[in-house]
Amino acid sequence: MIDTDLPLDTMFPNKFKRIERAPEKADSEDPVESSKEKEKAPEKAPEGDEEVSLGEDVTRHFPLAFEEGFKVFRRGSYFHVYEGDETTPMNDKGLRREKVKPFLRKYLED
Repeated sequence: MIDTDLPLDTMFPNKFKRIERAPEKADSEDPVESSKEKEKAPEKAPEGDEEVSLGEDVTRHFPLAFEEGFKVFRRGSYFHVYEGDETTPMNDKGLRREKVKPFLRKYLED
């Protein structure tokens, strides 16, 4: 992600996508550092007698998942999609970032 006031999306067509900042963030706050701090505490899911980490909650990076009530967690470089408060992922294998959106679209079509 690049933070700039230059219109890179118009200067380099099909290379950049403009993403507007959320209004609640202060301009002086570093968005990268802020997101890292928020994601440091992993959520836990009970499973038997021990708790297993679901990973970092990265749902906010996937608007379709957020809108439809899904949750997306990242473990390492793989992503797992959960429906609501379920503790078992909908996808058997971890997904790469670029495969999460198509996975959700296909799931919603069925």
